[in-house]
Amino acid sequence: MCDVLCHPTGTGGIIYWLIIFPVDCIKSAMQTDSIDPAKRKYTTIPTTARLLWAEGGVKRFYKGFTPCLIRAAPANGVMLLTVDKVTTWLNKNT
Repeated sequence: MCDVLCHPTGTGGIIYWLIIFPVDCIKSAMQTDSIDPAKRKYTTIPTTARLLWAEGGVKRFYKGFTPCLIRAAPANGVMLLTVDKVTTWLNKNT
């Protein structure tokens, strides 16, 4: 059962993070910026993207990607397996 569910969902999790990680990086930079609007470095999404690109190009948008990938495959695999087991259990008991 796990072979059928865990491997494809693990791969799906990796592909998801590969695509969405730059957007998450922009979001995180904006969230961790100064609380004082006058002191904010990252004021808009386009400005944040430009500043992050200037800091390190493509590499800057994937800073911290390896730990995310290490977590993504097992987390997504276990999540779908759990959803499948709970759904099966609920269908039997209703």
